[in-house]
Amino acid sequence: MEKLVRKIEYSKWKPNFDRGLPEFSADAITNCLKTSKNTLSVWCSASESEDDIKEAVLANVGVLQSLATVYFVILDGDYIRDTIGLDIQEIEGNSFIKDKDKTHKDIIDVNYKKIGEFAGYINSLVAGDSVDENPNVVRLTKGQVKKIILEAHKAGRVDTDRLTPSLLKALQI
Repeated sequence: MEKLVRKIEYSKWKPNFDRGLPEFSADAITNCLKTSKNTLSVWCSASESEDDIKEAVLANVGVLQSLATVYFVILDGDYIRDTIGLDIQEIEGNSFIKDKDKTHKDIIDVNYKKIGEFAGYINSLVAGDSVDENPNVVRLTKGQVKKIILEAHKAGRVDTDRLTPSLLKALQI
């Protein structure tokens, strides 16, 4: 089972937890499922293990512009292909984590119908009482984000040329 990770704004999904798809808040879809050339960007986990999921989250962190608390949803690639009917294509990413660019994928050929189904799928994964107890959601505080980037930097995995000036300043590297 292929696991994929995508950054979301959890607060945008919360109003949808007890709504049907036709009544979904547009903010969740327009902010968290913004497409480019009818594609959605995701990062692939090598396996379902906690360590591999953390590596996929690290790849996602590698495209941040600033330090902030962030949320990620863990997606099932097979469900996306088989149930929603979307294809997933390997395409090199642009993470400042040097060894993660090859773990990037695009969900392709997204259209109006499919984005709605995908939104319903994400909502089904993130809905619940406590984000911290949800196995489909990873929440990182601003401090945790800083820590994992600095650990990756110490290990020689960060391409500092790809960091924004504000992120360089916040990280003090």
